[in-house]
Amino acid sequence: MGTLTGRTETPSLSQPWMDANFAQISIGRNVGDKPMDSFDWSLFRNSVRGIAELFKGSRTMIIEVDGQGGEWLGVPEETRVFMIVNPLVRSQELVDHVKECLRSIADEFQQDAIALVFGTSTLV
Repeated sequence: MGTLTGRTETPSLSQPWMDANFAQISIGRNVGDKPMDSFDWSLFRNSVRGIAELFKGSRTMIIEVDGQGGEWLGVPEETRVFMIVNPLVRSQELVDHVKECLRSIADEFQQDAIALVFGTSTLV
C-alpha cells in the first residue's frame, strides 16, 4: 500500500468575510427613475456610513467615493461607494446584523437594493 505525500488542497468552507481585507457598500440615489432630493440623499448616505462604522476597528479606514456614472435598470444614477479597508468582522452574527440594517435602510429610502461585498485585495 502506497503512502500519500505532499499537500492536498481542499475547498474552503469559510464565509467570504472571514479572510476579507476590505468590504464595500454601494448605494444609488434614484427612487424609481428619479433622484431622491438632496436632503434625503444626505440622510441616506449618512445612515449607510453609520452602518459601515459597525465594521470599524483600530486599523480600519472608511473611504467614501462619489460616483456619477452609475446605472440601475437602464436609468442613469448617482452612486456612492463606502470602501471599508481592514474591516473588523468578528462573527456571522455581525454580518447578519449589518445585512438587516442595510435592508431596513433600503426600505426606508425606497431602494431596490444595496450591495455588500467582501473581498481580498492584493498589492502588486
